[in-house]
Amino acid sequence: MWETVLESVVANGAWAVLFCVLLVYELRDSRAREEKYQQTVASLLDALQGIDEIRDDLGEIKKAVCPRPPAARRRSASAEQDEPADAA
Repeated sequence: MWETVLESVVANGAWAVLFCVLLVYELRDSRAREEKYQQTVASLLDALQGIDEIRDDLGEIKKAVCPRPPAARRRSASAEQDEPADAA
């Protein structure tokens, strides 16, 4: 086996063999790195879903505590200030 490897090195040059070895190594390393990235993205998506649930819960709490939207409260407060006090 080593004889065929040696013949290959002599025929193609040591740099060609080194390139092929490094290419295979990099492909394997890239595969492992990609799996880690996918796991990270999946965990971040899980965390974001938790934030969406919290946002929805806060929206429900706001509706229960403040039945009118803040803009409507501002309009009604400014309308009360614009009315003359002697109108009654």
